Amino acid sequence: MWCYYPGAWDMALIATAIAAAGVGLGLRERWQKQPKHNAKEKRRPPTRLRGRVAALGAALLVIFLYASYEDSRFTAMEDTYEQKPHKAEKEACRCTTTSCLRNALEHQHTLFRPPHFWLGGCQKCGTTSMYDLLSKHPQIIAPTPKEPGYFALPSPLRSLRARWYVRDVLQLSTICDKGMKRVATFDGTAYYLQWDYSAALALRQAAPWAKLVIILREPITRAMSWLQHMNMKFPLVPNCLRSRSMDCCVRQRWFLRGNHHLGGSLYDAHLQKWLAAGWPLEQFLIIKFEDLFEDDGASHVYGRILDFVGLQAHNLSSTTPSNRRSTVPYEVLPDAYDDMVDIVKDDVASLERRLGRSFGWADIWKTQRSQCKRDGVCRVDLIPRAPASSRPPGSRRFPGSRPPG
Repeated sequence: MWCYYPGAWDMALIATAIAAAGVGLGLRERWQKQPKHNAKEKRRPPTRLRGRVAALGAALLVIFLYASYEDSRFTAMEDTYEQKPHKAEKEACRCTTTSCLRNALEHQHTLFRPPHFWLGGCQKCGTTSMYDLLSKHPQIIAPTPKEPGYFALPSPLRSLRARWYVRDVLQLSTICDKGMKRVATFDGTAYYLQWDYSAALALRQAAPWAKLVIILREPITRAMSWLQHMNMKFPLVPNCLRSRSMDCCVRQRWFLRGNHHLGGSLYDAHLQKWLAAGWPLEQFLIIKFEDLFEDDGASHVYGRILDFVGLQAHNLSSTTPSNRRSTVPYEVLPDAYDDMVDIVKDDVASLERRLGRSFGWADIWKTQRSQCKRDGVCRVDLIPRAPASSRPPGSRRFPGSRPPG
């Protein structure tokens, strides 16, 4: 497919006009009879300016067409906008890049355009468990791997990895075999939210239609759980918990301010970058992690996601969470816990104002501080039991599921 970026098509037309004018003038000069000259007068060689003009125009034409070339099939973007869904799908199935997919599918709202949605938030927010549940849905082609990290790559690397992302991660050929009206796929990279502005912008440019499903967890337990996860999953990588207590580790600057630990739990600051990149708040479904651990919670969340992305209801036979290596409480001193609360409380308050809802995390902190005051040490459970969930009224439930174990 030929894909034209802003200005390239206009420049190509200009180059074509220059080349045509140069060729015409050159042919006119070639076939025009030369006037007779006085024998004593030195004969002037024919000018080569027109030939050079033609060559320059041809070179410009080649350069601009090559700059806009993405695949071996020609489809003008203006024609794509008027295509019927089956024609747009046919063109999309020939693509090898995300920009090619956008050109073919951007205005075809009746199709599940890949990637149809993004499942993310931050690490240790339950995205792996939800990925496993979604992969069982008959309409979903699960991406492989779950976290390709494609939109977090610099632009030159994305260009080199585009074919891999479309072919292997999104599994475009499988989607085309089953039909884009029947099946959908998604990107399950959890950490896009924590990345810089470039990841939000890259996804916006590639798939502006994508629905954004984000799971958020109480900030302090998320950060501590990530530190524990890295310690248990990567034994050869240096980790603070190998030689020190959790109380000591959570006092370190890299934990309090680093983008992967407590700094990574500043959700409203991360969300602002996505809104600045042009994503409307209406395209977000923001789920509270603690809702997964209520009665029938995982099934309820699963149903909300299916509603949001427009897929058919599907009953689950099992909702056991994945990747749950340890839930043993960690002990930290009250002053360390208070310092962590002070870092995240303003961000949480800002997030609740922005979304017009309460996550109940302030109640968790209040309950935790009461336990700290009573016992002189804070026993932080990595799977906190939140107060009654603020479920949206009218949300559907699905029978036949059991809560996570």
